[in-house]
Amino acid sequence: MGGRVRTCPILLHWGSAVDALSLAEGASRSPLVLRTMPQERRGLARSLDERFALAAGVLWELVDAAADDAAAPVGVALTQRGPEDCVTVSVIAASSSGTGAPCPAELVQALVAAFRARAVPALFVRTTDVDMISALKNLGFVALTAGESAYVLTL
Repeated sequence: MGGRVRTCPILLHWGSAVDALSLAEGASRSPLVLRTMPQERRGLARSLDERFALAAGVLWELVDAAADDAAAPVGVALTQRGPEDCVTVSVIAASSSGTGAPCPAELVQALVAAFRARAVPALFVRTTDVDMISALKNLGFVALTAGESAYVLTL
């Protein structure tokens, strides 16, 4: 295998239609791939957020499709399946290095698309980050109850 990490991509995530058009015209941003994170890459997740060290659930990574296999992901999320096959996103981290790196909201957008394709009934995210809350609302998430930090999107 020559040291290359072999994984099965879950979804190509191009961002918005404008990003896809820019790519076709030779822009510098490569398409991003959302995939489950192989065991041998989990150290890269811990470099983004120490909470990934004790991860119980599925780690997802958003990676540059054109990057070297050893390159750090641009974003990582930890998910757990709950009752009735609903999914909770418990940790979200995005790389702050490099130009054009996606914000965590782009990672959530890719997760929404992936879980919608898998017929997951709902996606939950718990956050107090104001920017993330705004992004979640833009994606259609709603607060479970007023004053709480939990948001849900029915898929």
